[in-house]
Amino acid sequence: MTYARIDPKLARELLIREGLVQGELPEEFVRHARFFQHNRKLVRDIEQLEHKTRRQDVLVDEDLIFAFYDAQIPAEVVDVASFERWRKDAEKAEPKRLFLTREQLMRHDAAGVTSERFPPQMEIHGQRYPLAYHFEPGTEDDGVTLTVPVAALNQVPAVRCEWLVPGLLEQKATQFVKTLPQKYRHRLQPVDEFVADFAEAPHEADEPFLRALTRAAEEKMQLKLPLDAFRAEMVPPHFFMNFRTVDEHGRMLGQSRNLQELRSRFAQKIEQTFARAEVKEEASDGVLQGLTSWSFGELPEIMEVQAGGRHL
Repeated sequence: MTYARIDPKLARELLIREGLVQGELPEEFVRHARFFQHNRKLVRDIEQLEHKTRRQDVLVDEDLIFAFYDAQIPAEVVDVASFERWRKDAEKAEPKRLFLTREQLMRHDAAGVTSERFPPQMEIHGQRYPLAYHFEPGTEDDGVTLTVPVAALNQVPAVRCEWLVPGLLEQKATQFVKTLPQKYRHRLQPVDEFVADFAEAPHEADEPFLRALTRAAEEKMQLKLPLDAFRAEMVPPHFFMNFRTVDEHGRMLGQSRNLQELRSRFAQKIEQTFARAEVKEEASDGVLQGLTSWSFGELPEIMEVQAGGRHL
């Protein structure tokens, strides 16, 4: 005897809450249920928006998702078998009856969360490396993480990474302004306006973040700030890029918010990787060995090699 016969009302609730909402369903069901795949991906996308915006109030709670299914599914559906019989007939008349929409799943608008403001990758010398967003204060990967193969670790532009991504620049500037002594901070009022202008202004890609912020603050206040006016040690860790390095198979070797420390830690492995590097064929004529004097003219400005499975 199935539990649905003992307590059909509770069985139906468990089917919806634990099965459809929480995803505890047989794999065979999941593979064929397009509505479930769609809804689950939509939830994951909105959860990712929460990580990017560092807000936990964008996705609606499970009770509202439960209410959606509860309103669609008739009372006699109490288990997976009866649900599948009903669903097949229901979807013939209305194919997307169980498809949730983005609007139904979002409690608050996440306007401004675009791929330009929160890019999925960072391009470095023609190669794209993934950026991941995680919102869990206190954890090692809280904030933005750039994943880079160990062979490319020395090519990461440290200064560029100080700027994180456009969508977090204003928040980072605000945190640094908060570390200013009060006698300077009050002269930047209203702070929201100052940091918004700073974030929107064009910046040189190779200028350190703190140098640019200091210059903007000095121009606003019309005075010179002391070198230690901004206190980086008081800024939460997630406002500094987290660097994760992996081997050629994608296995994590280590991570740190200190890029130089990571480079030093894996210096020998980086050297070994380049020792095995293959020079690209079109550049092979420029490889010379056994030289004792400078008898070959100017060196090429760029030489591409194949190292760690990538062109560097």
